[in-house]
Amino acid sequence: MIRRVALVLLLTLCGLAGILLGGVIAAEAQPPAASLTYPDNQQVRILPDGAPHTAQSAARLRLAYADLEISNGARFALKRHHAWPINGWQIALELLEGQANGRAQPQGPYRLALLNSGGSIEILSDSTFVAYAIPNGDLLFGVIEGSARLLPNGAEAQILGAGQGVRLAADGRATRSEWAVLRATAYRLDGAPLALPLQLTDSQGLTFNFNTGQVIGVPAETYQLKVQALIPYIAEELRLTAEQPVALAFTFGEVVFRHLSQGVTTTISNEITLRLAGDESAWKIPLGEPLIAAPGRWAFFVQYANNPEQRLEATILTGRRTELTVR
Repeated sequence: MIRRVALVLLLTLCGLAGILLGGVIAAEAQPPAASLTYPDNQQVRILPDGAPHTAQSAARLRLAYADLEISNGARFALKRHHAWPINGWQIALELLEGQANGRAQPQGPYRLALLNSGGSIEILSDSTFVAYAIPNGDLLFGVIEGSARLLPNGAEAQILGAGQGVRLAADGRATRSEWAVLRATAYRLDGAPLALPLQLTDSQGLTFNFNTGQVIGVPAETYQLKVQALIPYIAEELRLTAEQPVALAFTFGEVVFRHLSQGVTTTISNEITLRLAGDESAWKIPLGEPLIAAPGRWAFFVQYANNPEQRLEATILTGRRTELTVR
């Protein structure tokens, strides 16, 4: 009787082991869904083979358990990453250069991990985060919502909650810090929200890239803030702290360029060449198209068709449209 019970237990254990082993093999064999999508809808398939990739512009990286925004020029690789306890492997993002931010949603024991040579950071819950690879090999990471687990090489694991971040050095040293949360919104004249590129540059020259309308997280410090438009909005010495979220709202003005012949069938061209005073960069701008501009007194250099370049000055008012006539 005892032998029979022992045999039954042995067979049961073997069956369970087979199921677990099969799960491991299945998990090992199943590649993650990963693609890099550019604004023109071009897609690049990314495999977890450790090969480095460079984003040719700002793009969206969709993984099995995460949806991330990758900055223009960012270099990264996907790898298989084992962690305990887990049945198989998890997706690992090694950020080599640039910025990645977005949301990760673990499914069961499977979760997103971020790597550098100093260790790893695992996303534990439905979390929003920001990661930034510094040129010296360090990784800046902050949790905006949710939680993550820091696993430095040769050191004990640490839990990071919302508003907490870390600088994980390439040699495994981990320096924790408080992060500030910024909510920045921009609006059109009719009150509709705008998604404009927003940059925060710290005292060391590190620049974090976001869009207005996003929830933004950066280390608590003093920054230069720049909201990009035809004429950008710039704020110096913006002190961001971890005490409470900072809410900023921007209402821009608009400027419209028109030609005396616009609307006439003999119109030579429907666009102008435009540059700002003090800036050699030039753009082709459609006539009659409202352009977003920060409030203030500004000078423009405008060329229509083959006519000589002309200087126009205008005061752009918050929430108002200014029309300028070109010759």
